[in-house]
Parts: sequence; C-alpha cells; structure tokens
Amino acid sequence: MEKKESKANKIKVVGENRGFSIKKNGLVVLKIGCDGTQLTKVLPLLQYANEDFLVFAKTVDGNIPMGEFGFRNLSIDRDGETKIQLEADKSAVKMEGVETVYRIEELVTFVFCQLEKAD
Repeated sequence: MEKKESKANKIKVVGENRGFSIKKNGLVVLKIGCDGTQLTKVLPLLQYANEDFLVFAKTVDGNIPMGEFGFRNLSIDRDGETKIQLEADKSAVKMEGVETVYRIEELVTFVFCQLEKAD
C-alpha cells in the first residue's frame, strides 16, 4: 500500500542538529536538540509514535527533504530541553538532504509530516 504526505498534520519544531550516524546494519540515526521553549511543539510528536513520518528542514534556501523516519528515542529533562532521536533504514533516507542540514550550524526548523495510507 502506497503512503503519501498528510497535508493536515504537520508539526514544526525549531532545533539544532546534534549529529547523525549510520549503523553497520544500515540504520540511520538523526539527533535533534530543542530548548525548553519548544516543549509544547515537541509533545504533539508523540502522536507519531509507532509510525513512520516524513522529515523536512526549512532553511533560508528552502525546504530540504530528509526522508521517512520513525522514533528511536525522545527524552525531556527537568528544564524542558528535548532530545529527539529518529531512525530509518538508509534506503528511506535522503542522505544528501541529511548531510546538508547537518552542515548548518544555526537553529533549523524541522517539519514532521504524518503519512497517510493511499487506497
């Protein structure tokens, strides 16, 4: 069954890149850090648990597609700072986009888009 981006359910979070890694088994792990001001925007991401979703980065140069990911980990400390770890098979990741975003040193707006199953 084919999946497509849901126009209705997009969540935007401002964060900083905290690196990415590629595991031996082909999984790509992205790390995003958000300060306490983003907590109310991060919490709705929990509705995507156990689902795959599209990730884009909005920059001054436009939208950069990063691929289709799922959650690996989401943690919140006592100050509301959030660490988001996303995971995907390398085949579902747009590595050029990931590498472009992770060269940017300032804050980036990450856009998370829920996927709808097409009939």
